[in-house]
Amino acid sequence: MHGRDVFMESLLAHGVRHLFGNPGTTESPLIDSLARYPALSYVLALHEGIAIGAASYYAQASGRTGVVNLHVAPGLGNAIGMMYGALRANSPMVVTAGQQDTRLRLRDPLLGHDLVAMAAPVAKWSVQAESADEIAPIVRRAFKTAHDPPSGPVFVSLPIDAMEQETDIAAVGGGGRANPPPPPPPHGPPRAPPKKKHTPPPREKN
Repeated sequence: MHGRDVFMESLLAHGVRHLFGNPGTTESPLIDSLARYPALSYVLALHEGIAIGAASYYAQASGRTGVVNLHVAPGLGNAIGMMYGALRANSPMVVTAGQQDTRLRLRDPLLGHDLVAMAAPVAKWSVQAESADEIAPIVRRAFKTAHDPPSGPVFVSLPIDAMEQETDIAAVGGGGRANPPPPPPPHGPPRAPPKKKHTPPPREKN
């Protein structure tokens, strides 16, 4: 299984229905995978701040985890302000960004930067998956951390080569409360106790 499939399966395992984002070329493994996962709906935003804000409000209103997909350093930079707002609002979110191939890091690739360091001040946890083997456990911990009190956003950097690698480590759920708790069983209005029928006393015969 490729890292990109592990990531998508991990989202499904945590009950995710919507991804909010503004993708670019480094997100192509994720975008190309969407056709195989019709249960996941990608909500395209025209600015990264809007994607973060929409996911934050979605998390607040629905009780589900807001999941966001951004594009390397410029995309993450545009989202930092709204991530701060999500952190202050205690919105449980998993924010991801594609990262350049790790084999190019010493060549200063275009739009490359230390995404983990960028996101750290506005995230509860900031991490990069260095290989496909790390994707499943990282995503599970990300969901758990996002929901552990006080809830808030976490950041996961997804290098394009990690998403394209093969791995035997499958997706696993249970990292956090992606779905709201089930509502209590419905009850109608309280019923009044049945009225006792009044039986008049028998009349005396003259």
